[in-house]
Amino acid sequence: MANDRYLPTRLAFLTILALVLSSFYPDPVVAQDGHKTIYVATQPDFPPFFFIDESDRLTGYDVEVVRGIFERLPEYKLEFSVSAWDGILLGLESNKTQMVAVGFNWTEERAEKYNLSEPYFQSQNYLAVKKGRTDINSLEDLRGKTLAAVVGTGVAAGLQKWNDEHGGQIDIRFVKASGNMADPLIEVADGRVDAWVEEYTNINRVLQEKDLNVQIVGEPVLVYDNVFAFRKDEEGTELKSKVDAIIKELKKDGTLSQLAIKWIGTDKGVPK
Repeated sequence: MANDRYLPTRLAFLTILALVLSSFYPDPVVAQDGHKTIYVATQPDFPPFFFIDESDRLTGYDVEVVRGIFERLPEYKLEFSVSAWDGILLGLESNKTQMVAVGFNWTEERAEKYNLSEPYFQSQNYLAVKKGRTDINSLEDLRGKTLAAVVGTGVAAGLQKWNDEHGGQIDIRFVKASGNMADPLIEVADGRVDAWVEEYTNINRVLQEKDLNVQIVGEPVLVYDNVFAFRKDEEGTELKSKVDAIIKELKKDGTLSQLAIKWIGTDKGVPK
C-alpha cells in the first residue's frame, strides 16, 4: 500500500466507504438472466491481501482469488460488500452476504460454527520486537512480558490458547483493529508493548515502507490455513462445495501461485 493511504484523509475515506457499503447489503437475488448474485464480504484496508488501490478499485490477493473462482462459476454473479471487521460475520449470519473473504484463519471453533473452504493460503505469523532486542525469539521468551493482538482474530485466539496452556504468564493486550498496520508496530518501537504477532508479509511490508525501529525475530509462532467462510445451511454448503472444487483447480493449474507472486511477492504460502 502506498504511503499516502496512511494519511488521515485517505483513512477517513476508507472508513466512510466501509460504513456505507456495510449498511447496504441487498438480499440475494436471481437476475433476469438466471444468474444468482453472491455477495462476498471483505475489508478495504489490508494490503496486499485486500485493499483499495489508487484508482479506488478493490483488489489484492484474496480479492483476485475470489474473482478467479467466480469466473469459473458462471451460474453466479459476484458482488463484493466492503465492511469493517466488526460487521463481517454479522452480515454472513444474517444472509446479507453469502461468503467471507478476509484472510479467515481456520480454527476448530470456527469450523463448528461455519462452513470453511479448502485453504487458499497459509498464514505464517511471526513476532515483531524492538530492534536490538535479543531476549525475545519465541512465545516462551514472552513470559512476564507484554504482547498485543487484535481482538476477535484467529491469531488472538491462538495466542490466548497457547498462554492458557502454558501458565498464563504472558500479558496479552487485546486491541481493536485500527485499519493501519503500522499502529501496533509503532507501539512496539516506542516500547509500550514488548511484541506484536502478525503475518510475515504484513509486517515486512510496513517495515519496508516506514523507518520503524522494529525487527522480525525467530520462527513462525502460529501457522494457520486461510479459508473462506460460509453459513452452515443448505445454501452455504452448496456454495462451499463449488468453491472448494475451483480452489483445487486453481492450485493444480498454478493460478494461486501466479496470484501470490503478483500480489505478495512469493508463493511460499500457497498450499500444495
